[in-house]
Amino acid sequence: MSGPTKATSTKDGASEELWWSKGGELVGSSPDRIAYFGFDRPSSRDITMEPGTVWTVDVIDTWNMTVETLPGTYSGSFRVPLPARSYMALRLVAADPSGASSRS
Repeated sequence: MSGPTKATSTKDGASEELWWSKGGELVGSSPDRIAYFGFDRPSSRDITMEPGTVWTVDVIDTWNMTVETLPGTYSGSFRVPLPARSYMALRLVAADPSGASSRS
C-alpha cells in the first residue's frame, strides 16, 4: 500500500454521519467482536460469544496506540483481564482450534 490512507466509520451505509463524532450503534459484523471502554477503567471484562468458535484476544490501548495479544485462546463465556486504564478496547479474532489466528 502506498500513500496515506483514511478510514471512516459511519453509523450505517446510507448515512454520512460519523459514528465516532455522534456515538450510537455500530452496524456490520465487527461490533460483536470489538469492545471500547472510553473513560471507564474496568480490571476485567466478562465476554459471552456463540459456542463453537475459538478466539484470540487483543487488548488495545487506544491512547498509547499499543496492541497486546493475550496468551492462549478463548471460547464460549470467559473473563478477560484488563489493565484498569482509560481508553482501552478489546478485539476478538477468530482462531482455528490449534490456536492459530485467522488474521490476514
